[in-house]
Amino acid sequence: MTQVKLKRILTKKKEAASILEDVINVAHTPITVRDVNGQLFLGDHSDESLNKHAILCEGEIIGWVTGGAEASWIATLLSYLSAREAEKEALLDEVLNLYRQINMLYNLSENLASSLELVAVAKQILNQVSKLIKVTGSAVTLLNDQTGVHEPVVIFGRGIPKDVILKPTHSIVGEVASSGIAEIINDVRSDKRYIMGKDTIKSLICAPLMSKNRAIGSIILVSEVPVVYTAGDLNLLNTLASQATPAIENAILHEKMIREAQEREERLRKQIQELSIELNEARQREKVAEITESEYFQRLRDQADHLRDIIGTG
Repeated sequence: MTQVKLKRILTKKKEAASILEDVINVAHTPITVRDVNGQLFLGDHSDESLNKHAILCEGEIIGWVTGGAEASWIATLLSYLSAREAEKEALLDEVLNLYRQINMLYNLSENLASSLELVAVAKQILNQVSKLIKVTGSAVTLLNDQTGVHEPVVIFGRGIPKDVILKPTHSIVGEVASSGIAEIINDVRSDKRYIMGKDTIKSLICAPLMSKNRAIGSIILVSEVPVVYTAGDLNLLNTLASQATPAIENAILHEKMIREAQEREERLRKQIQELSIELNEARQREKVAEITESEYFQRLRDQADHLRDIIGTG
């Protein structure tokens, strides 16, 4: 990357190249400009006895200027131009990254608006965030109000065990939820809150899902290889969490309504079944009453009584 910067300055920055060529032409000593691999960009001499000055970019040597007294300030000029080029590239990267974030948040907003299933919402969140933040594993958790434990809704990738138990205290995720403040831990095992388990996590970034000043869950991103998460990553995750929380709450409410409707349906089914049984029993009693109250049944009863009297007197 840095070699490309030097080549760009010397081949595409016409003003700089023209000035350097003029200096070389009027210099009393030969001057050459090469990259760190020895590729010649300017000049055509190679006198090892002449002074050699490094061209620096962000503390890294990207080339050399060899020559007399003029070589020193030429190296300084090229270092300055390289630094400006690096700043432009860094600014361009930042703008592109912001564009990706805005685009991701826009797409996520559209996708979340069309989904009312909790698992589907959680998957959408993790799919989008993994496109911008380097992770090997991720999870969305929700607080179980009855047990006080954060239970995973969805776990992606590697690093977070499927049977993980995230207690509300004495754990990184628990304290993030308790404080409501997102955290970066770039060396998890050196953190006193880390609980040794089956995981192979090296770095972690976690943001709470805040609703009415209360954490209802969290988004956890982890890496099995050392990663230096930045404040920009944390800001992005916080933004994502704040956007995701209403969608998660809607999904929870939707699933609660479905569950309650299913329970009502089950109760109604049982009531209908019980009523059907009662109706059948009532019909049977009614039929029995019709039979026992009929004239034919009465004659049979009289005859049976008469036979019992005869047998009894016999």
